[in-house]
Amino acid sequence: SFNSGVTRPYEYRVTQLRNLLRMLTENNVIFQDALYKDLRKCKEEAILTEINVAIEEFKTIIESLKDWMKPIKPEKRISNILDDIIIYQEPYGVTLVISPWNYPLQLALVPLAAAISAGNCCILKPSE
Repeated sequence: SFNSGVTRPYEYRVTQLRNLLRMLTENNVIFQDALYKDLRKCKEEAILTEINVAIEEFKTIIESLKDWMKPIKPEKRISNILDDIIIYQEPYGVTLVISPWNYPLQLALVPLAAAISAGNCCILKPSE
């Protein structure tokens, strides 16, 4: 659960994101077949608009995550020149992703990856 703090460390987040990436790359053909059977998306469209978009997004998130988790020191202004201001990025808790029918893979997995990268738990509700 979110309150246990398991989702907060960098190692946990990046492991989950790498697992998503591996799932998508290892089962690429299975996802292509499913998209064809469900939506009649041809192989090329499935690869270009769903699978590759998600894969590239996962890679970007994994590559950038450590920097995104660093505390931010905003620019000082005259009103706070004597203050030490640090912004810590904190997860919200549990998030909900409801994906639509037209791009079921991309619009489910990319927001899921964003929620995981932020340190949140996520409930994923695919279209029916």
